[in-house]
Amino acid sequence: MVSVGLLTIVMLIELGLLIVAVVAFFAHGVWLSRSQRRLSRLTGEGRDSLARLVTRGAVNIHEMDALESLPQDVQVIAFLEISRNLAGAGKERLRFLSQRVGVVDRARALCVSRRWQKRLRGARILSQLDVADPLVQTLLADEHPAVRAQAAEWAASQPSLPVVSAMLVLLADPATQARFAVQNALLRMGSVVAGPLRDFLETQTGRAAEAGLRVAESLAEPSFGPAALR
Repeated sequence: MVSVGLLTIVMLIELGLLIVAVVAFFAHGVWLSRSQRRLSRLTGEGRDSLARLVTRGAVNIHEMDALESLPQDVQVIAFLEISRNLAGAGKERLRFLSQRVGVVDRARALCVSRRWQKRLRGARILSQLDVADPLVQTLLADEHPAVRAQAAEWAASQPSLPVVSAMLVLLADPATQARFAVQNALLRMGSVVAGPLRDFLETQTGRAAEAGLRVAESLAEPSFGPAALR
């Protein structure tokens, strides 16, 4: 028979463990809240510095120092948030600043990581900043479909013939995610795709031809007629 004293000890131990768990839970919540507030504050400071740097005609040393002093993850968040609202000369100036701060170099380093999650993040950063880096083009042949899909999104804003040729090969990609990303990117490239796609369709059958014809249908060029009939 179990003694009352032993039961009391067990109950006290369980109560103590419960109290520790509750304290740890609330402490973690407080830490998360403070971390989020700090991240929001630093990101806001980064956005403000970037906005002033992008709109001014010359680089302000104090603003650059403030931007460079921010944690690297905060720098990336600020650059990507600002990037969504810029185009043309403003986007070009943002790319210049991202190179000065080191965001581009760090993204390139991620692109050659052994972990596909890091390669994906690197490709995403360079894609959103519209950085014309050949390193991202090599990721069109990456072993992971999510990375290939992200590289295809990058390619949509880099409509050169070598990039188009590399994209056409991926029309037969066995991964649906990557194949749809390639089709969407080719459509976004516009008329520059017509000639290479016409030549591509002349020699293709099966999945590659089917995916290519879907792109050709949206481009609606008369030169696709023979391939469509075949």
